[in-house]
Amino acid sequence: MTIAITLRLDDTAGARVTRLWERLYVDGLDPALLLPDTEPRIVLAEYADVGADAVAVGIDNLIASCPAMPVKVTGLTIVGGPSPVVSLAVAPTPALLTLHGRLHTALSDISSDVRWRPGYWTPGIVVSEWAVSVAHAVRCLLPTMAEPFGGLLVGLDLIRRPSGSVVTTWDLLD
Repeated sequence: MTIAITLRLDDTAGARVTRLWERLYVDGLDPALLLPDTEPRIVLAEYADVGADAVAVGIDNLIASCPAMPVKVTGLTIVGGPSPVVSLAVAPTPALLTLHGRLHTALSDISSDVRWRPGYWTPGIVVSEWAVSVAHAVRCLLPTMAEPFGGLLVGLDLIRRPSGSVVTTWDLLD
């Protein structure tokens, strides 16, 4: 099983991202091509072939002193490869990069793909996956991204992939 460690957006920012997803649906993008998550999220890392308990133990101490933090969506980004992904680009603030680095230090005994490691990771909120939908998603969403928007990261969740089901959740401190 793959476990994703994700950051949850506040309700207002989450609703804004959900409206962008809905715009893709209305514009004819097959909903099966969208990520199965029920809420917009920033994925900090994914760990394959590991149980949720092994990941949760490393996070408990890390999250105990982690405050909610501002987040700013600044545009669109495309990560290429055999299965390109269109994401909403998230500004890599010092607080976000520090949290990401501390997470990887806390879980250093669990192997992860290089794209999730500090120095390689690009923060974003996935809006569309797979090559058939990339051009469509960009054409549909680019006009809506003229104005960056902000929000607050309010929680950290462990998600089972590919189902998108939430395994464990933590609220960030107010």
